Amino acid sequence: MLPTGGGPDGQSPVLIPRGTGIGYSVYHMHRHTYLYGEDAAEFKPERWEDSKLAKIGPGFMPFHAGPRICLGSKLAFPCLL
Repeated sequence: MLPTGGGPDGQSPVLIPRGTGIGYSVYHMHRHTYLYGEDAAEFKPERWEDSKLAKIGPGFMPFHAGPRICLGSKLAFPCLL
């Protein structure tokens, strides 16, 4: 998911030229306050008890995703896949 903020109005999608390398930090993704709240950096397993984060999708990627997903993900969380 790429943010808006491109174009002259600042509301258009951000332009990424073809062939540009993209990186992301799972560490930082898992600490976004807009997904997890103001206490995102704190260890609070109870935040997963209600259904609010049930459909968070790619906002939570402890084992990454796609063809290079961690081989042990099904052993750790059989309900993930």
